[in-house]
Amino acid sequence: MLIKIHQINNVRNLNEFNNSDSFLKKNVIFALNGSGKTNLSRFFKKFEIDNLSITQFEDLLSLEAQEKKENIEFNLEFTDNQKVTNLNLNLPIKHNILVYNKEFLDENITINDFSKKNHTGEINIGKIKNSDDSIKSIETEINLTIKKGTEIKDKIESDLDLLSINLRKKYNAKKSTFSDFLNFINLNDRKIINEIKKNESIKESEINYSKINDINENDVIKTSFSLLNELKTDNISSLLLNSFDYKDLDTKIENHIKLISKDWVKKGIEIYKNDSKSDNCPFCRQTLENTDIINQYNLFIDSLKSKTIDTIDININDINTILKDIEFNNKQLKILPNKIERLNKIIGVKKSNFIRDIDSSRLEKLLTRISKYLETKKIKLIEAIELNEDELSTILSEIKSEFIRIQNLYSKNNLEIQSLNLKINDLSKRKSELRKQIAQLALFNYKQQNAFVLEQRNELLAKLEIDKKRLETEKGKAPSKEKKEVIIQFVNELIKTAGLYKYEINSDFNLLLKTNSQKVYDISKNTNFISEGEKSVIAFAYFIASSIQKIESFEDINNLTLFIDDPVSSNSYNYLHGMGRILKTLPSLYRKILDNKNDKISPQVFVLTHNLQFYNFLAGNVYKKNSVFYNFEINQKSKTTFLKKVHNSRKLSEYLTSLKRVYEFSNEMREENIGGDIRKVLETICSFHFLELKPENIELIFGKEPELDLKLIADDYTHTDFNNYEDPLTLESLKKASICLLDFIKEKYNSQYLEIEKMCRN
Repeated sequence: MLIKIHQINNVRNLNEFNNSDSFLKKNVIFALNGSGKTNLSRFFKKFEIDNLSITQFEDLLSLEAQEKKENIEFNLEFTDNQKVTNLNLNLPIKHNILVYNKEFLDENITINDFSKKNHTGEINIGKIKNSDDSIKSIETEINLTIKKGTEIKDKIESDLDLLSINLRKKYNAKKSTFSDFLNFINLNDRKIINEIKKNESIKESEINYSKINDINENDVIKTSFSLLNELKTDNISSLLLNSFDYKDLDTKIENHIKLISKDWVKKGIEIYKNDSKSDNCPFCRQTLENTDIINQYNLFIDSLKSKTIDTIDININDINTILKDIEFNNKQLKILPNKIERLNKIIGVKKSNFIRDIDSSRLEKLLTRISKYLETKKIKLIEAIELNEDELSTILSEIKSEFIRIQNLYSKNNLEIQSLNLKINDLSKRKSELRKQIAQLALFNYKQQNAFVLEQRNELLAKLEIDKKRLETEKGKAPSKEKKEVIIQFVNELIKTAGLYKYEINSDFNLLLKTNSQKVYDISKNTNFISEGEKSVIAFAYFIASSIQKIESFEDINNLTLFIDDPVSSNSYNYLHGMGRILKTLPSLYRKILDNKNDKISPQVFVLTHNLQFYNFLAGNVYKKNSVFYNFEINQKSKTTFLKKVHNSRKLSEYLTSLKRVYEFSNEMREENIGGDIRKVLETICSFHFLELKPENIELIFGKEPELDLKLIADDYTHTDFNNYEDPLTLESLKKASICLLDFIKEKYNSQYLEIEKMCRN
């Protein structure tokens, strides 16, 4: 029996879904359409599949989970603390979950040929003579064996969990690296164990890991050698060898500019362009007194002499940049070789191509010498330098040669660093592979070290199989019937119990229709003659009866869990009492059809409904005792759904349900359109005063002019008048209307308001 839903996560709109109270044999869940009850039934329908795997749940994965690349998770508790999770999909022994919903109706009734049903095998019925004591003794042995086996399994799973945690800490791994592999299923998989045994490299995984453990992603070399910018030697030769004599400048102004800096002059000229009408100096902001200093400054900035000096400065800066890069690279040559040597040794690189000694002193001397010549030339543009053309050509040629040599060496070292970094990155992948091998080795070692315990469990499993066969033999002494025969009888009994007498199933599983003139027609291939309501009744009856196919004996009924999603819809409303009668007498119907008087045997039933009248009918007439009732509720903080237990003596009404939704909407506890709920509340308030729902009656009852949007809802919100051209009310308008309505309820019917407030708070 299903006891609790501890968690269902990422199943469509069911996120962190759970129930805190234990389920009983009879359970009723009320949920509005769209809240998730059908998703709940689809989830449990998966357990009808033989050899179920977690991949078969993928079509139920929510869009949010798909986007986050998360998986479906669940944790279900059954009798005797047996757990079914996304990691362990096996239901308890002989337990079956069956689901009735719209899909079941379509698959079994709305089909081309109703008679094509596959029911085979036999079922033990009636009381087993002279075997009760023997059966009870064998069942006791089986239960004891299962208990011992479960204890061993729980101990092994606990050991593997602890082993996984310790390995994860030791090898700094993700949680899933070890926990996904170190589990009970893999431990008992002979194929996996044999593959581990054959793989010699797995045995060395821990040793191999320890060798590379000193290296991680942080050891990647993040610096490299700066490549030098090429020096324009032709330009330098022209500057140094030529003599420059400029007569177009006032020497006084030139000397003045040397003192105050060229940049200062440029900025001042820019100010003057933007404010040329001012009598103040744009540089010092003092009076100019008709001095033509601006023109003098402009002449200097635009002169050939100035431009020549600028060119010399550019070359000096280029040389300084190269010298700084060489200085940086020389520091790298002191830092990197030892680090690279250490990493190569750990990784196992036998020969390194890294160049430790790069002599740049000659290039530095030559560049410094040329820089000094340029500095001198900048001061003495007219005078010739100490070098002749051949000497200068030799120096510049040597600079070029040294530049190429050193640049190539820097490039080779950068390639070596890139190669080493790639090996380090590959090493992280290697570590990941080794961690997986370590997990395999740990599983293999655990199996070797706990061989005796595992053998004990295998012996228990062997004994369990023997005892099951003994039990089958003992139960086989009971009278039996063909399952198909029983199912046919059961369907006919259930249809009559629901009050539908004109349909019947014959021995060939043909669906027969009796007309008022007592004629009988086979409509197995013409189910379109059946009304939608009648289809629901026949589908529901067949669902209950077909459960016989899943059991081997009467006692197995106790291990059935039936999920019934909305058996009463608007189409089948006329058969509400008939459906209720089936649910109320279900245990006795099983006993009758299987000729057994054991009144302690009954299936577990979950009825999911959005129909308030059916819910109230179940609470007041069908499931008065030994039952539990739930409502789908929303956790306002996490916005997740859960099952909230309610007392079955508390009837639900459309009025209170709608009023609760209006309260939740006005307090921002739900977001969907609640215009229909506001109208239902207004209709009920008008009925209190024996009035029809009209805007003028609302104004009369309120005793004042109510919110305009509230009057619009009363007028035609849900009964659309296609002759007007008013836009639908916005959520903001609905908010105003709901607040106005609640203020009225609070003032006139305060006890109702307090009750709704209490319901929402709890």
